[in-house]
Amino acid sequence: MKRFIDLRGQHAGGNFAWWDTVRDEFERHGYAMAWDTWNDFATSYTGTELERYERLLPNWAKAS
Repeated sequence: MKRFIDLRGQHAGGNFAWWDTVRDEFERHGYAMAWDTWNDFATSYTGTELERYERLLPNWAKAS
């Protein structure tokens, strides 16, 4: 299962990240583990489940 992680205000190198509950670790896509905007994430993601990730986003992250 994938979990959206809000990193705003955490000085973590991005505004959000994804937690993989099966592997119990943050996901990496490309060389990144955190992203500032949805477009940044969509550009670095190379898999086939982009729509699944987008459904998990809160509105503030979609607008960025």
